[in-house]
Amino acid sequence: MNPYLSSRLRDFAYSEPLRNPSNRRRPCEPPDAEKNRIHEAAHAVAFWVHGVRVEELAAGAGFGRVLFPKSASPQSILLAATAGYSASRRIGGKDALSTEDARMVRQALDRLNLTDSPRLRAEREAAAERFLNGNWDSIRALAAALRTQPCLFYEGLRRLLITHPALRRFAYIYPAYQPGSAGLFQLK
Repeated sequence: MNPYLSSRLRDFAYSEPLRNPSNRRRPCEPPDAEKNRIHEAAHAVAFWVHGVRVEELAAGAGFGRVLFPKSASPQSILLAATAGYSASRRIGGKDALSTEDARMVRQALDRLNLTDSPRLRAEREAAAERFLNGNWDSIRALAAALRTQPCLFYEGLRRLLITHPALRRFAYIYPAYQPGSAGLFQLK
């Protein structure tokens, strides 16, 4: 091999800075992926706090989805939608509800015969912040699980809740699988 070329290759190989080991983001992953995981994890944990079983949870770069039963209470939907938004905002995400989250809030308010107002919005956001403060460890643990497995279905969620210490308190929501769950809504 040409000695000049060999020295240039060696210089190039050692000229790149070493990776920061504290950086948890995958090297080729867009920065919004972690925000999506936190957002969707907050939705799921909010439903679990209300005893609502999530049928599917998926999140990653540019996508996110939580499927939950149509029978979920309007209160759980309001908390879940607002918690996702508040969690995103807490880690530097966008400062507005997503289109799908806003639609779910409107539907839940309609079911409660309420109209949205600045006072009601402030109350929802304060409740979501209290929820996040009490459940942040569970949300972070679920987001970390979504990093390695971006789509979790019933059985995967059940297994995760049974085995993960920060999520074990929600395991009662997932009994052994019973096929044929009735209609589901999707929250993004």
